[in-house]
Amino acid sequence: MKNKNILVITQWGYREGLIQSYTLPYLKIIHAINPGATIYLVTQEKTGLEKNQNDLRTIKQELLAYNIVLVPEKYHRAGAAKYFFLAINFLKHLLFIFSKGVKHIHTFCTPAGGYGYILSKFSGRPLIVDSYEPHSEYMLDCGVWKEDQFAFKVLNILEKKQAQRAKYLIAATRAIVGHSEKKFGIDISPWDVKPACVDLERFSFHEGKAKKLREQLQFADKIVCVYAGKFGDFYLKEEVFEFYKVAFDYWKERFHVLLLSDITATELDEYCHQFQLNRSAFTLVMAPHNLVPDYLSASDFGLSPYRPTFSKKFCTPIKNGEYWAVGLPVVITKNISIDSDLIEQNNIGYVLKELNTAEYLKAVYKIDELLNTDRAVLRNAIRRIAENNRSYAIAETIYKKIYQ
Repeated sequence: MKNKNILVITQWGYREGLIQSYTLPYLKIIHAINPGATIYLVTQEKTGLEKNQNDLRTIKQELLAYNIVLVPEKYHRAGAAKYFFLAINFLKHLLFIFSKGVKHIHTFCTPAGGYGYILSKFSGRPLIVDSYEPHSEYMLDCGVWKEDQFAFKVLNILEKKQAQRAKYLIAATRAIVGHSEKKFGIDISPWDVKPACVDLERFSFHEGKAKKLREQLQFADKIVCVYAGKFGDFYLKEEVFEFYKVAFDYWKERFHVLLLSDITATELDEYCHQFQLNRSAFTLVMAPHNLVPDYLSASDFGLSPYRPTFSKKFCTPIKNGEYWAVGLPVVITKNISIDSDLIEQNNIGYVLKELNTAEYLKAVYKIDELLNTDRAVLRNAIRRIAENNRSYAIAETIYKKIYQ
C-alpha cells in the first residue's frame, strides 16, 4: 500500500486542540509508516483561516516534512447554507479524490465518518473509520439533540453505515464495538481499539519549569487544581464550581484553581459571584497546546468533569492521558471510558459516585491524602498508567496493519 495518497476528513478547525493534539500526531505516525504517500487533511475553519494566505504559507512549511497538505474549508452552521455547501464540497472532494490519486479515505470521529461513508460509496475508495464513538448518543444524552431531530436520525443511521462499510474500524473503546453490534444488529470486522494517545515525551513532569511557573503565578504554597477543558455540552458546569466551593471550604486560602479553558473572564466572574468564590483564587489562561504540559507540571491534581451519561462509557478523553503523563492524580465522574475504572483500581485519584457535596468532600479528602504521600513515588506510579494505556505505540501498531 506504499505511496498511495490518503484523504483525511475531520470536522474541526486546524488550530483547534482536536487537530493539534488528536489528529496531527497520528498523521505523522502514518507518514512514518508510509512516507511516499501524500496526506490531504480537510478541516472546517470557523476563524477564516481558509482565506489567510500568510498563515496558510506558514502551515504549509510546517507540514511539508510530513507530506501533509492542508485543505481548509469554511465552516457553516446548520441550515440551508450548510447543506448547499456540503453538496458543492462533495462534488469537489470526488474530483479531488480522482485527480490526486487518493486511494484511502480516513475519517476521525463519526460525524466526519458519516460524510466519509458517502464519499467512499461514490468514489469506490476504501474507508478507514478512526476514533469510532457514538456521537449521536452523546448529543442526545447531553440534551443538545432530541431523538426526533433530523440531525440525530441522520447521524445515527450513518454511524451504522460507516461501521458496516469500513475496511478497518478503529474504536475509541472495546465496549463500543459490542454496543454498536447489538444496537445495529451488525458484525463489525476488522477492528482495533485506540484510545486518545499522548505524546509522552512532551507530556512529562518537568521540575524546573514547574517551579519557575509556580513562582511566576504565585502558586508556591498553593494546592493547585487544574482543569483543561470546556464547560457545558459534554462537560459539567455548575457542578464544577460546587466542587470548587467544597475544596475552598476544606483547604481555605491554600486552594487555587488553574483553568486552561475558553470560558470568558466575564463568565468566570459570574460563576464566582453565584457560588461566592474568591475570584483572585482563579487563574484563567488560554494556553497554546505546546505550553499545556508546563501548566500541568505546575499543578497538583486534575479535574475531569464529563457528564456521567451512558454514552460516555464509550468515549476516549484526551485530557486524562495528559494529566497522567505528567503524574497528576485526577478527580473524575463515574463511567467515563475505562478511565474511571483505572483511577479507582490504581488508587490515583477519586471517582465521583454522585454529584453532591458529600462526594465532593470525599474527593477532596482522597486528593489530600494522596498529596501527603511521597510525591515523586505518586507521580511515577501515575505516569506508568499513561505509559501502559496512552502510548503512541498503540496507534503505530494499528496503523501498520492498515498502511504498511
